Amino acid sequence: MKKTVIFPIVFFISYSISSQEFMKKSQSKEGLQNNNKYLIIEQAKFGKALTLSSDEILTISNKDDLIEIEITDYIHEWGYDAPPEDPNRNYFSDVQYALKVKVENVMKAENVVKNFWVSSSELESKGSFSIDLASYNVLILSDRFGHKSSLIEMIIDEKK
Repeated sequence: MKKTVIFPIVFFISYSISSQEFMKKSQSKEGLQNNNKYLIIEQAKFGKALTLSSDEILTISNKDDLIEIEITDYIHEWGYDAPPEDPNRNYFSDVQYALKVKVENVMKAENVVKNFWVSSSELESKGSFSIDLASYNVLILSDRFGHKSSLIEMIIDEKK
């Protein structure tokens, strides 16, 4: 009886170890093989596209200013533009984002805080949305909505 109990336990342990080794090997491959996606994290720089997540505050700075941008709220609206009996009704989906931009001048000890609303439908129709700050321009390029978080792709430029 001892032999029959030991064999299944040894078999199960060896099977689980071999399957873990396979998982380790398959996930450590480089590139986008087997639909694996890799996240590349870079420091935010002026003039380069960057992504802001709804669960973080994006910070970018130079020698004089510190800029913080965050998505303070987002609302997903969806439905139809006419009653059910209308044969020409269309389905719509739109996301409204509330953004807070804080520019802190380190040398002058000044803070400027501005709040903006931008919608995904504006981004689709115009191709981008621009926020004009005193010394900076924030160009919102695209968005990606999720039920638990959202992403906004943007470029922040210094005005010359």
